[in-house]
Amino acid sequence: MKATAMDGTGMSHALYCFSTGEPIDLLPMHVVAYAYRDAWRLLHAGEPRGEHLIDGLDLLIAFGRNGDR
Repeated sequence: MKATAMDGTGMSHALYCFSTGEPIDLLPMHVVAYAYRDAWRLLHAGEPRGEHLIDGLDLLIAFGRNGDR
């Protein structure tokens, strides 16, 4: 089952283990995804789109309207 989370803007994200491709649904990783999104917004003045890898955590965040990969 794919784990997705939606924010108030209609954007969502899905989390995956990069090395295995397995979906991740752990609260701390969703917190990381929201913090990453907020930092991205500050740096780039827009929403993150597509897949973003946080290599040190083996975490792939798929941003989009429904978080699809």
